[in-house]
Amino acid sequence: SGGEEGALNGPSIMPGGTDTAYGELAPILTKIAAQVDDGPCVTYIGPGGAGHYVKMV
Repeated sequence: SGGEEGALNGPSIMPGGTDTAYGELAPILTKIAAQVDDGPCVTYIGPGGAGHYVKMV
């Protein structure tokens, strides 16, 4: 999202998967995600496949 300008700011990340996996990856995802209103643009979506589904919509 956001075209070229959005790409320069970093990705919007919508991961799905187990709570355990997200808990282990959250620190990394938070660091690489775009920052919006002083917070990372990363939101855990839900179980496996949920993140992919949200990105398709």
